[in-house]
Amino acid sequence: MKTFVDRARFAGTCGRAANWRRLGLFCGWARQPGPGWLHYGQPKEVLLYESQANARQTLRQAEEDPA
Repeated sequence: MKTFVDRARFAGTCGRAANWRRLGLFCGWARQPGPGWLHYGQPKEVLLYESQANARQTLRQAEEDPA
């Protein structure tokens, strides 16, 4: 799971206390309806929660051939 925290408004303390991991800052872009992106200029902190104990190992595995 992932969440974005607006650091101008919130500290993200509860998320980190609940073992969410900080990945870094998202640069402040949003997809617009139709083609294109909108830069709203407010970076947000990205937090990630591992829902499985072995999530990192699972994500690092090579994909299996569906055939």
